[in-house]
Amino acid sequence: MERIRVCSAKEQGMFPCQLGATAWGDKTYFTTMAAGEPTALLLYKKGAGKLLARLDFPAEGWGNLRQLCVEGIDREETQYCLEIGGEEMADPYSRILHGRAEFGKGHPRPEKGLYRGRHLSEKEQSFPALRSGFLADNYDWEGDRPLRRPWNETILYQLHVRGFTMEDSAGVNAPGTFGGLVEKIPYLKELGITAVELLPICDFDENGIAGPVNYWGYTGGYLFAPKSAYCDPHSKKPADIQCKDMVKALHRAGIEVLLQVFFPQETCPELVSQVLRFWTFEYHVDGFRVMGRFLGEMIQQDPALCGQKLLHYGWEKEDCFTSPAQVDTNFTESMRRLLRGDEEQVAALAHHIRYNPAKWPPVHYIAETNGFTLKDLVSYETKHNEPNGENNRDGSWYNFSDNCGQEGPVGDEKINALRLKQRMNALLLVFLSQGVPLLQAGDERGHSKGGNNNSWCQDNRISWLSWETAEKEDQALWAFTKELIAFRRAHPVFWQPREPQCCDYLATGMPDLSIHGVHPWLPQYENFRRQLGVLYNGAYGVRENGEKDASFYVMFNFHNAAHTFDLPKAPGGGRWHVRLDTARLAFWPEGAERAVEGKALELAPRSIVILTEKDREKPDGKKRKKKRA
Repeated sequence: MERIRVCSAKEQGMFPCQLGATAWGDKTYFTTMAAGEPTALLLYKKGAGKLLARLDFPAEGWGNLRQLCVEGIDREETQYCLEIGGEEMADPYSRILHGRAEFGKGHPRPEKGLYRGRHLSEKEQSFPALRSGFLADNYDWEGDRPLRRPWNETILYQLHVRGFTMEDSAGVNAPGTFGGLVEKIPYLKELGITAVELLPICDFDENGIAGPVNYWGYTGGYLFAPKSAYCDPHSKKPADIQCKDMVKALHRAGIEVLLQVFFPQETCPELVSQVLRFWTFEYHVDGFRVMGRFLGEMIQQDPALCGQKLLHYGWEKEDCFTSPAQVDTNFTESMRRLLRGDEEQVAALAHHIRYNPAKWPPVHYIAETNGFTLKDLVSYETKHNEPNGENNRDGSWYNFSDNCGQEGPVGDEKINALRLKQRMNALLLVFLSQGVPLLQAGDERGHSKGGNNNSWCQDNRISWLSWETAEKEDQALWAFTKELIAFRRAHPVFWQPREPQCCDYLATGMPDLSIHGVHPWLPQYENFRRQLGVLYNGAYGVRENGEKDASFYVMFNFHNAAHTFDLPKAPGGGRWHVRLDTARLAFWPEGAERAVEGKALELAPRSIVILTEKDREKPDGKKRKKKRA
C-alpha cells in the first residue's frame, strides 16, 4: 500500500458534492455533513481491523459540508468509518457496509462502546463493528441500458428479496439473496412478469437496538448501500457487484427493476435527489416507489431522472421529465368490497375498469405487502396478528375481506372451491382494467400469512414464500394466473395507449369501450345492483404486427344469485364464444372456445365470464367477410 496522505487544496482540484466516498483515479474524496463538530476519518485494514490512519477533516468547509481528499488508499483492502464528536460510526452515506452480513444480526459496535449517546450492553458490543467500504471500480455492464417499457405494457410483481427465496422449497443455491432472485428469473419469465418492484434493498437497520426485527425495511438506513445481508456469503463478490449482477440479469430477461425507497420525514431534499440519482446511474434501476418523505415536484422536475418510472400515492405536476404512475388505493378498497358482494360498488367498477389518465396511469392491485395476501382475503374475516406481540392491536381493521363461510383453513370442498373462484375473480378485476396491474409475489401460488395483515416483523415462514403448492386449488390458481397474464399481454384492447373515451372516435361503428347491464346498452347503478357488462371493441387494440385485436364482452355478477345477461351484438358481426367462466374454474385456450347458443347467457353467483368474438363461418368452413361499418 502506498503511503496514505491528505492532498493539499491545490492537489485536490475538485469538490464533488456527492456525499460519501467518491473515487477519482488514485484519489478518494470523503464528503460528510459535520455541523461544526470535530470530525475525523478512520482507515482500517480490511478483515484484520488494524487502524491504518486517523485523519482530521478541516474545521471549515462549504456550509455544513466537510471534505478530505486522500491519496494512497488501497480501496479493495481498506474499510473506513467516521469519528464525529468523539463517537465512532459508519459513514451515513456509505456505498458498501461491512458488519451486517447476516440478517437480524450486526448492531453497530463503536470502539468506545457508545451508540447515539448511550452505552451499549455487553451483548450489543459483541456484534462486529459497522464500517464502510468502497465501490468496485470499472464494473462491466456489457452494454446494459434501461428498458423503458411503456406503462401500459407493464406487469408489476412486488417481492421481498429475502422472503422470495428464503424457504428451502425455493430450491436455490443462495436463498434469500440477490443471487437467489436471479435463479428464479425463469419462473418470472414463465409467469409473464415484465417488471419487479423490490421492497427496500438499501442497507436498512432491521434491528434497531431493541424490539422485533424490521423485516420490511421501512426504516432509516444507509440509502446508498445495497443490503449486505441480501448477498451470498459464499461469493467472493462484494455487495455492489452482486446487486448489479442481479439488475443486469433481470434486464437481459426483459424485466425492469423498480425499488421501494423509504425516506424518513427528517430527510433533507437534496439527499432524496442524490439517492434516486445514485441508484439510477450506479445500479441502472428503472424506477422507484418513493415512500416516507415525499418531494413530488422536485423529483418530477429532475432532468437526471428523465424517463424513470415513479410510483406514488399522489403527484403534483402534470408536466415532468419522469414517467409517474399513481398507486390507486381507491381501486383496492372498492374492488374488495365488490368482491365480497357489498352494495353500491358497481359504479366504482365501471369507473376503475376504464380509468387511465395519460398524466399518471393508475397502478391496480387487490393485495400487496401491507395487508392480507390474496388467499387470506378470502379466508379470514378479521386480522390475526397475535404473533406480532401486540395482542392483535396492530394492523388495520378495515380489510373488506370475506372468509366464504368459515374462518381460516378448512377441509370443506365447497368453501375451498368458492375461495378459488373468488381469487380468480379478484385477479380478473386487476388484469382486465386499464392501467398497470400489480401482483404480489406468492398470491399466484396461494401464499398465506395465517391472517396476519401487518407482518412487518415476521422474518419467518409467515412472510417467506413457500414454493410447494400441495393444495389442488393453489395449483389451479398458478395455472390460471399464468394464462391470465398471457391473455392480457396478447390483447392490447385491455391496455390501450390512452384512456377509453366510451365513444367511437375512430368511426368503427361502436365505442372503444362501453358499459352495459343485464340488458345491452343499459347500465344500472342502483345501490342493490351487483351486475355489469363491459364491451371492448377490438378495433381500438392494435397488435405489434398492425392487426386489430379481437373484441370481448366481459360480464360480472357479484350477487349471491344467478342472473341472465342479454348479449349485445358483436362489433364485427361475428358470434360470441365463451373464453373464460370462473363458475366453471375454466379458461379455454384460443381456438377451443365454446360458442354461445342464443342471445342470452346465465351467470352463476359470484362469477365472471369473458366472451370473445369469432367470425361466423359459411357451410364450407370459410369465414364470412365482414361488412363495412
